[in-house]
Amino acid sequence: MKKAILFDLDGTLIHSLPEIAAAANRMLRERGYPEKPEDEYRYLVGRGARLLVSEALPQNAAANPLLFEEALSAYIQYYDQTLADSQPYEGISDMLDELKRAGYLLAVASNKRDQMSKRLVQTAFGARFDRVEGEQPGIPAKPDPALSLLILSELGVTRENCVFIGDTSVDMETAINGGLYPLGVAWGFRPWELAVAGAKRVVDHPWEVLGIVAEILG
Repeated sequence: MKKAILFDLDGTLIHSLPEIAAAANRMLRERGYPEKPEDEYRYLVGRGARLLVSEALPQNAAANPLLFEEALSAYIQYYDQTLADSQPYEGISDMLDELKRAGYLLAVASNKRDQMSKRLVQTAFGARFDRVEGEQPGIPAKPDPALSLLILSELGVTRENCVFIGDTSVDMETAINGGLYPLGVAWGFRPWELAVAGAKRVVDHPWEVLGIVAEILG
């Protein structure tokens, strides 16, 4: 029987906040808008680039379709230039190796753009993942479970045999909406959201994932 672990990307596997903040602030600075402290961006990530840029821009600029689309394009361009600079959290690669050795299928379901997600995961983790999917036309973003369930279908795994691991309420809601086991990680962007959003367990270190996954999935 196939069993799978689905992971969020930003804040779960990869510490990407510095690169996201730098790209967004460059976009704001070049347009004469106030920049934001890096830490403020942890509240804006998780629901895709469009929402992040909309919330980063001043309200009048975000409401102007031409200004917004131009700013979004610039942010994506700037972020793409430093995408590969983001590094895995300590212990993540070793955890993934142990999960693979235990026979689990590994996948990423992200609201980051699809090609960016694939490139970042390939750069950081090589061929450790069996499937990587990001934001795509026609597929609703998380917390809609459509992308996660598509991945499971393609891997041949039932939802009862899957754990979804993430760092924000978006991820926990995605898991619950899809009938997956919601497991939160406390090292990410918004750990205070996890329990309230329905995480059944929250781990402090990657090595804790191994025992919990074995307990849940066998």
